[in-house]
Amino acid sequence: MDYDSSTSRDTVMNSSNITFLPGCENPASSRHQQVPASTDGLRLPEGYFAEADGIYFYKPDDDEDQEGPVRICSPVTVVGLCRRSEGKGWSRVLDVVDEDRRTQRLLLDEVLFNGAPAALLRPLLDAGLSIEQGAKARKRLVDLLCIWRPRDMFVRVSKVGWVDDDFDTYVFADGSIVGRKKAILDRDTGIFGEMGGVSGSLNDWKETVAAPCVGNPLMLLAVSQAFVGPMLGPLGLDGGGFHFRGASSRGKTTLLSLSASVWGAPKFVQSWRTTDNALENMASSCSSGLLALDELHLVSARCAGDIVYMLSNGRGKLRMGVSGKGKPVDTWVVATLSSGEITLEDHLATGGRKIHAGQEVRLIDIEADGQRFGSFDILHSEENSGHFVEKLLQASIRNHGHASRVFVAKLIASMDRRDNFKNAMSKIMDQAIEGHDLGQDSQVRRVLKRFALAAMAGEVATAFGLTGWEKGEAMNGILKVAGNWIAERDVAKAKPIAAALDRTSQYLTEHLDRFVPCGSSGDLDGWRDDTWIYIWPETWSRIHGAEGALEAARLHNAANMLKTDKGETLQLKMGRSVPGRPKVYAVNAGLLDS
Repeated sequence: MDYDSSTSRDTVMNSSNITFLPGCENPASSRHQQVPASTDGLRLPEGYFAEADGIYFYKPDDDEDQEGPVRICSPVTVVGLCRRSEGKGWSRVLDVVDEDRRTQRLLLDEVLFNGAPAALLRPLLDAGLSIEQGAKARKRLVDLLCIWRPRDMFVRVSKVGWVDDDFDTYVFADGSIVGRKKAILDRDTGIFGEMGGVSGSLNDWKETVAAPCVGNPLMLLAVSQAFVGPMLGPLGLDGGGFHFRGASSRGKTTLLSLSASVWGAPKFVQSWRTTDNALENMASSCSSGLLALDELHLVSARCAGDIVYMLSNGRGKLRMGVSGKGKPVDTWVVATLSSGEITLEDHLATGGRKIHAGQEVRLIDIEADGQRFGSFDILHSEENSGHFVEKLLQASIRNHGHASRVFVAKLIASMDRRDNFKNAMSKIMDQAIEGHDLGQDSQVRRVLKRFALAAMAGEVATAFGLTGWEKGEAMNGILKVAGNWIAERDVAKAKPIAAALDRTSQYLTEHLDRFVPCGSSGDLDGWRDDTWIYIWPETWSRIHGAEGALEAARLHNAANMLKTDKGETLQLKMGRSVPGRPKVYAVNAGLLDS
């Protein structure tokens, strides 16, 4: 393993802090361990001893002739006990070495050790344990397993990511553990466990995947976003992310694959074509990490908006069990990346749904085909974008998974610097606000916070020695993407604002006589003074339509053409000169001149 020498050896390399589920890999080895299960420090009960080829029994019998050593099974080790943090779910952790010399880790509930022998042996046989012929060998093995209770204790967890709020131990989707506590994952993470392993080396990943990101802002954003997940919990932040939108074959999926290479193989990227129930399991299997979803249009337009909220809010649906009690609800906090040929807003529209501001700030739409070469600005000596993409994909296949392990290890060692991380994020956000002369638009600020978080994570990964980028590379590249988002948003907002203002201006010009001076009686549509025109809500709805009235008020307010009361209301309560002091829409009279 070529991890940087400054990485904490106690955190990353101590084998007592790294555990594996059946079929899960050690970050420093291939998919299965190629050595027998160790019994160092795990004293076997009296009468049993271990050899390289398995477990043996030898115990003189007072009633019969002394019996020599007898092999009872292939290598097996009861590594320790485990239970959940609340004290339930007691189990034992076992390592089984199969005939291919692969070590697989099993988690067997304590109830199996007090039931039928066949039930206890079944999962061991399924994992490749071989048992000598005869009832005596099986009985001795069962007896051994039942009385073998090592002192080592593991924390049993059902969610990928941080084990607890100490943020000192992290569980990966492939079951490997980095940190200070002994832990074991008791859930099947499916494709994420299979694809969330390591290959190649960190140095090769830096040279072949991270290095080409330099000069390519969208690539910098994608890879930096991959480091966001582990920081969400320690910083007390919610999940969310970005949606790369653009024409087919322009590099969107490649951006997701590059981001996924921080965590595993390219197939770590999943399709939007699934149900919201399945996405709950996906999110929980990627908690405190990255969830990358390709091809937005494949998910139902009627539920896409709800899924965006669900992924960001980090909580699944409450479901009832057979007994009528609620089942445990999956929870998570996850950094998201998405891709598709259309925006979330356009996709929702195909299902008759409107996008809400909360959805826009949770999954930020990014144009991903407007660079010089689709999603890329620089091809780093490659003759065309096709060759560039193919080279990147092959590099991510050969080298992946190491960066996330080292990042988590160094993050654990840097938990006392959390305030520094928050301050860095705030400074990046302030720089964006000042650079684009932005006002107090809360929605824009929430979006910029998401950009600043990704930029900070990229800079932290660089400081940890993982990317090879120069200081400021991630921040400057991501701020360019944020600037493009702001410019595109301003253009997109300008048209509906102009249309709403034009409708109001046209009506006022044609019917100004229906607005009387404040204090006068006989109004038809409202009142006016030298500065403002006060429009009855009923009139406002007649101008803009009942369904468009609220949005029209928001657009007027965005253009600073609306006078409102304090708070979030878009209306104004009339002064005492008007009987009853009704609420109206107060439009700047300068609209008539413009």
